[in-house]
Amino acid sequence: MKGDKRSLKKLLIEQLTDLIEAELKAKISTQLGRNEVSFRLQEDAIEVLRMRFLTGTHVPMGAALAFTFHISVTQGRISSLLRSLLDEGNKLQSVYTEHSSNLTRRAAFRNYGIVCLYPGEDARSLAQLLLPLLVRDFIYPALALLREEEVVLSQVVAKPSAYAYPLATILILLWLQGRLDDYEQLLSAYPDFKPSDRGLVQRHQVLEQLRSLTRLEELLADKPHDDTALVQIES
Repeated sequence: MKGDKRSLKKLLIEQLTDLIEAELKAKISTQLGRNEVSFRLQEDAIEVLRMRFLTGTHVPMGAALAFTFHISVTQGRISSLLRSLLDEGNKLQSVYTEHSSNLTRRAAFRNYGIVCLYPGEDARSLAQLLLPLLVRDFIYPALALLREEEVVLSQVVAKPSAYAYPLATILILLWLQGRLDDYEQLLSAYPDFKPSDRGLVQRHQVLEQLRSLTRLEELLADKPHDDTALVQIES
């Protein structure tokens, strides 16, 4: 029985890897833990998805496999700048965090975020069913943050609860794009940020700090995206 589960798990991971590679048009490597697997871009080892297999009594009755998904974005220049500007140090665990247990309105995750593969079901069919959800809620938001893409602005506005500091994240992205002066126009169009989020930005003088970093912007243009180097320059 354990051998069957091991083979089924291997097959499911392979199917998901193939589909993610086809979607991203990039090679994916997998890093296996005891009950987890991390899907990473092979080129730079950036994690885009994590899958956790349930064991024992946590597996719903009759299921051959049961698993959940999550992602935590801890790398990149946005993450480094947040830590520096907000003086959070190691307290900031993740810029963007999502768990399948938060997505129970999606049919595939309706069982408290747990996905099951039952005997006789096809692993590839299940992987194909899951792919659009994994891309939309886990993979693309993580990549957009790490690549500092324009779409991050609308993603933060659409789901601010998934971001540790939504408003500060937007301001940092605007600064990285050389568009910090656009912040008033942007925020006037999206007035629904929590008062606590606005208060945090004001308390830490995020705008003032970013405006003082124009020289750092020139330095960053010539530097690789190395989190440690960035923190050292800023300090």
